Parts: sequence; C-alpha cells; structure tokens
Amino acid sequence: MTRDSNFEDTINFLFPPHVLEDAETCLQRAFLSPLNIYVDEFNDKILEKLPGDFQSYFSLDSLKEADHTI
Repeated sequence: MTRDSNFEDTINFLFPPHVLEDAETCLQRAFLSPLNIYVDEFNDKILEKLPGDFQSYFSLDSLKEADHTI
C-alpha cells in the first residue's frame, strides 16, 4: 500500500462521512502518531473533507511588558 492509500484508509476509519457531519462526534476522535512527521498532512486531508469553508486563526504567545510590577 502507498502512503496516500494508508492515509485515506485511516481517515475513512477514524472520520467516516457520518462522523464528519457531526462536530460532537468529531471531538470524540483523535489521530495519534509517535512522530509528527505526517500529522500536518493528515490534518490537511481531514480539513479538505469537512463541509463548508474553514478559517485560520493566528495567535501570539508572548506577554506585553508591564510598566510596573505588583
């Protein structure tokens, strides 16, 4: 089997169409990997299967300098 075939089989097992249509059920599922090497690719393939448009949100992990300490 090729990697793409394995990805599709895994996605169809974890997130079949009836699961992707129900957000609550999706929250009960997870893809666990010992390595992060293919996680982004797997996530992208899942997002492609979700109905509707998706939005990306960005965050910043830093603190603003305080003028004084308490």
